[in-house]
Amino acid sequence: MDRLREAFDSVDLDKSGEISEKELMAAMVAAGEYRSVEQVKKTLSQFDLNGDGKISWFEFEAIMSTPPAGAPPTASEIEAAFCLFDQDHNGRISLSEVKEGFRFFGREEI
Repeated sequence: MDRLREAFDSVDLDKSGEISEKELMAAMVAAGEYRSVEQVKKTLSQFDLNGDGKISWFEFEAIMSTPPAGAPPTASEIEAAFCLFDQDHNGRISLSEVKEGFRFFGREEI
């Protein structure tokens, strides 16, 4: 089972497929994170994308799978970007490939 799903299921105590405010509070206490009800509500609202007062698996997965703003790119993201520019697949990016890449992304000049 995926670690992310295991984490969600460990907080979803009643196995409803959603994490309630009460379940989130219990999980935080179990982790040694003592928060006020208002702080728990604020945390819940950051995950609750549809505003129903609960965190669904899809909301949890969407938030937890999104890298933090400013996070460095992963190796696979760097490789994918490299492959976009390396049109002849020789393992090098020439100046003409850089220029073509910039044109592709809407920039005419470097």
